[in-house]
Amino acid sequence: VHGPAILALVEFARDAMPAARTTTALRTWLAASGGPNYSELTMERKLREWGFTSRAHPAKSDHEAQLLWTAPATIPFSIETAGDEGPAWLSPRVRALIAEYLTKPQLSIGFTSHMLVSALPALRTALRLKGGTVNELEVHLSASGCVRKGERWLKPGTSLDANH
Repeated sequence: VHGPAILALVEFARDAMPAARTTTALRTWLAASGGPNYSELTMERKLREWGFTSRAHPAKSDHEAQLLWTAPATIPFSIETAGDEGPAWLSPRVRALIAEYLTKPQLSIGFTSHMLVSALPALRTALRLKGGTVNELEVHLSASGCVRKGERWLKPGTSLDANH
């Protein structure tokens, strides 16, 4: 739902002056651009998930101190696509592995959720240790642009012709 606003935030932060790259400034900008209105702590967590890096912003007092954010050089897969960013147990690293898996040419005939879990040990670990479910994974695949056809998933951009 908020994918375009988050993409715009990444683009804005790449060129913004340091004063506009604090947690508060980015949070305000995102909400004003039609994105979600996160709390300060949630915004910091989301920025990290989206690939932003931070450092302490010099301030005159501890009360004024904030993090200064640097936008990622490349946009994480989960931000590029519209829709839900995915369940919290899917770390940015695991999302990046899924995105990389989806670029494999041999996936032109599609894949099942079980094939994806089998192929990515980090995904299996996240499912097991962080309480994730295959249903949540499938919601993430759908939000990422994958299309379900029967038991198989087709990667983003694949046409639904008779050959599949």
